[in-house]
Amino acid sequence: MLKKLFRYDFKAMGRTLFPMTLATLGCGIVMLLSVIVLNFVPEKGVFSVLLPLLFGALVFFAALTIVLLPIVGVFFILHRYYKNFFTDEGYLTFALPATMEEHLHAKILSGALWSLLSSLASVAAFVIGAYLPTLFLSSDGGGILSLFAMLMPELFAGANEIYLLLLLILSILVSLISQIILFYTAITLGSLFMSKHKIVGSVLFYFVVNTVTGIISSVFATIFAIFSAISENMAFMTMMSLASAIVVSIAITVVEYFITLSMLKKRLNLESKTA
Repeated sequence: MLKKLFRYDFKAMGRTLFPMTLATLGCGIVMLLSVIVLNFVPEKGVFSVLLPLLFGALVFFAALTIVLLPIVGVFFILHRYYKNFFTDEGYLTFALPATMEEHLHAKILSGALWSLLSSLASVAAFVIGAYLPTLFLSSDGGGILSLFAMLMPELFAGANEIYLLLLLILSILVSLISQIILFYTAITLGSLFMSKHKIVGSVLFYFVVNTVTGIISSVFATIFAIFSAISENMAFMTMMSLASAIVVSIAITVVEYFITLSMLKKRLNLESKTA
């Protein structure tokens, strides 16, 4: 049943999020073309004034859209979770022959996957719009590569590239899933404890939960940083910081998951759905 729930939820989200993902990539192409045009603006004449204004505005709004669309996508994912579980639609949702774990797992998987796809589209759009022009138009290969070339030896000298890459990928995946579960936890607590003001309650609980998890993460990050600093090895410190952040994030996410599941099982009833 989990596969069916995930497939249905993923496709339902895709009706809105897939066009948004394509629009994000389209904005990257708009940025690319605009930046190229700006590099060939005539020095004199009317077009020397009009073209920078027009295509400069296009670059600005395209970049702004690339940043905003993934954020809008997250709000859509959260709205779907809230609508499916805590409105009248919950009657239909929980009438399905599926356990609460399957419902929650499907929401986590579909939400995290669409969040990942939206984030990848945003990164790809910035690469297309901001990096490719410097690659084609700059003789040194672009400012971004120069920046990485300057930072990498300092931060990661002596580090195992495979382990570092795995840690970075794992960190991104854990971060996406942890954020989705954090939002779901806040919505669940807000909707069940403040049934007459569910949205306000969700926002309040988000700040509460986020503050608590932020304090816990900061405490453990400081402890790990102190221990890793003993080695005086920048690469070791960087990798240890990443690894410790991943471990702490997983631990917090597991706690949030069980809180959410427990609340859904014990407190979610027909009255709370229609409140």
